[in-house]
Amino acid sequence: MTQINKIFKALVLAVAILAAGQSAWAQTQYINQLMLLGDIDELINGEIALYQLQGGWELVDYDLNMWTNSDHLIYLLYKTGTAEDKDNPPITDFYIKSTSDKHDHPDVITYNNRKYYRITNIVGSSGFSDSYGDLNHGAGGKYIFLYYTTDAWDYTRGITEISFNSTADGAVCGNGGTEPQDLNEGTHCDNIYMHFKYVLNAVALTQGTKDGVTAWWGTLFDSYYNYKLGEGAVAYTMGSDYLLYRLGTDGSIIPAGTPVVILAEKATIPLTVTSETFDIQGTNILYGTNILISLDGDGKVPIPGTENKGDPYVLSINDSGVIGFRLYEGSAIPAHKAYYVKTE
Repeated sequence: MTQINKIFKALVLAVAILAAGQSAWAQTQYINQLMLLGDIDELINGEIALYQLQGGWELVDYDLNMWTNSDHLIYLLYKTGTAEDKDNPPITDFYIKSTSDKHDHPDVITYNNRKYYRITNIVGSSGFSDSYGDLNHGAGGKYIFLYYTTDAWDYTRGITEISFNSTADGAVCGNGGTEPQDLNEGTHCDNIYMHFKYVLNAVALTQGTKDGVTAWWGTLFDSYYNYKLGEGAVAYTMGSDYLLYRLGTDGSIIPAGTPVVILAEKATIPLTVTSETFDIQGTNILYGTNILISLDGDGKVPIPGTENKGDPYVLSINDSGVIGFRLYEGSAIPAHKAYYVKTE
């Protein structure tokens, strides 16, 4: 029996014992409304308290004008709801626009086939409102505008946490590029970067054939949460021999930080956050990150944990419908995808 047939047999057996697992999508609280508040120090604490007590807004407790010479403090506030709130669906991503033109703040930006909307709920002083939500208001430097989208991805996700700090690694990039955006850009002050966390709800797979076996295939990586696969799917790691090895006892649990290959009997598999986890046994040559990975001019990517680079291989399907890992020829590997790297 070939290795892939062994894998598929294990898949069929696992389908019979996997619990259906109710998705956490409907129960989880997701960020779905945003507001920017900017005002002088003497007034802003009272305004924050008012919006929290009477408006039900929650505060990201970080002044976005920190360390600058501006007399304004700027805060981001938000509300949450479930995915069942059709009027306010979960926010799925952010886009930061940095510009030297104070008038360059369109209401909508289209990026990667998704529509991003500038935050228009702007309160506080009239000067801040008139700035269209410039996160550098009164501080000089670049004009910085924050956008959001609720459009879907190839995996369903919703943002649950927002934070700001001085760490560039993993931060939201500027103008759709690959460089983390400093929210204090041009002020000659300490850097501020935006971060967020989100829950994945489902993963979309591609139908393909390998060694005569047809199934739905895909890869997944998430560093934040442990996930339980929905019924009809099994997760695998990849050994140094390039063979797939079922994860754990039945392949249904994916520990946080573990890049995997998924085989399934249908196109979309629900994901449920779980406290279940375990230590990975053996070697897993797959890598993954929560953000896209750009290839350099030679088509290479960094090898995590080293100073070396190599050629990335990703799961893909050819014109004959055959699935397999092939040399990636795009410009960037999407977030949450698993891949391996060859240096030869």
